[in-house]
Amino acid sequence: MVVVGGGFAGVTAARELDKMGVSVILLEGRDRLGGRAENITIGGGKIGNIGAQAASRHHHLAIGLAREMGVDVFPLRHDGKAVLVTEEDRIEFEIPDPKDPGWQWEDAVETLQQWDEMSKEIDPERPWEAPHAEEWDSQTVMSWLQRHVGDPITQFLVAGVVGVGASPPHQASMLGMLAYGKASGTGFASDHMFVRGWQKFDGGVQTIAVRAGERLGIGRKVYLSCVVRRIEQDGDGVLVQGDGFRAKAKRVIVAMPPHLTGRIDWRPALPGPRQALNQRIGSVGGYLTLAVYDEPFWFREGLTGHAMSPSEVVPATLDDSPKDRSYGVITCLGDPYDSSRLRTATPAERRELQLKSLAKYYGPKALKPEAFLEKDWYADPFSAGGLPLFSPGALTNCGQALRTPVGRIHWAGTETATWNVVHWEGAIHSGVRAAKEVAERL
Repeated sequence: MVVVGGGFAGVTAARELDKMGVSVILLEGRDRLGGRAENITIGGGKIGNIGAQAASRHHHLAIGLAREMGVDVFPLRHDGKAVLVTEEDRIEFEIPDPKDPGWQWEDAVETLQQWDEMSKEIDPERPWEAPHAEEWDSQTVMSWLQRHVGDPITQFLVAGVVGVGASPPHQASMLGMLAYGKASGTGFASDHMFVRGWQKFDGGVQTIAVRAGERLGIGRKVYLSCVVRRIEQDGDGVLVQGDGFRAKAKRVIVAMPPHLTGRIDWRPALPGPRQALNQRIGSVGGYLTLAVYDEPFWFREGLTGHAMSPSEVVPATLDDSPKDRSYGVITCLGDPYDSSRLRTATPAERRELQLKSLAKYYGPKALKPEAFLEKDWYADPFSAGGLPLFSPGALTNCGQALRTPVGRIHWAGTETATWNVVHWEGAIHSGVRAAKEVAERL
């Protein structure tokens, strides 16, 4: 067996097959494992997450894998106040409990509860079969909000809650969003969506994937810097080829973002529905920066490190400080509504723009980080974006091809998950599913 892709989906699939006694190798194009989870070295032994940040307490696969790999799990702080900045005001507020949200969040929680009612008719394995699938898949989340929620701030709060883990609302299909909520296992009006009870990982999320790959054996069953260029299949098996290597197998699991699989030379060509799917499911966002300080000073001021704004160039932040709080890290979640403001600026201009936003959230101390690091996931050739995007029409027109094997070719990746799709929890789930699927056919 060959697994293509060394993110959490691919590593999990390879590990599961190895446990079953199946001979397997994993090929990863990067010089590292982890996919869209990446640790970045800040200096002086300091590490930050420049990709995947955390996991919900409901993400039992992710937390279980972390503990198996000896990575310490600790809670993301929420026992303080978050910050909302509008054009007129700066508001500090308790991160709401969806069961008792307070007046500021009442309308937003009511909308999320409405989404939970709507999603009851959705089967996460076949969302395109829902009675209202065509209607919901013909509109974006933002167009739905604009029709059904009059207040712009409420629109932003709803979009902000789901936007921490999902695609930008002005691009994402409403059907895809409802399927995302249903697959979460908790629904929208839940502590999961409000980042309550989320968990962090000491040493970074990528460390988990790296240790899992090391247990398989780097250079023995796991091969890095192996970019797959061609996949051929016939009645006897599959031939996977790249620059300077060839691997023969009975079957292959492709654990890559769908929109990147078009770079592979498929022989014979993939069927039309699968090709259409690869073009309709894309990737968005993914511009992250880390502002590093000598201490997490916001904690002393009673703040959690969570902030959001409909008007700032940094529309949201999360705390990424280590468990011992020996230094402070704020993750800036780019600008999904007008990323050109950052991507067309010089590095110095990007730094200045974002630090000014942080100062509005956290005061003048935020203007003087000891380090400021950035990652544009669009520019990463092995990701070409950060968050998966189910655009309008993708699921109803092409969804049936999402997990359907093409001969001896099987598919994994968080986009294919039926449990916590989009999250790295979903990636792990998809790897388990794909490995079982293959094992049944060997």
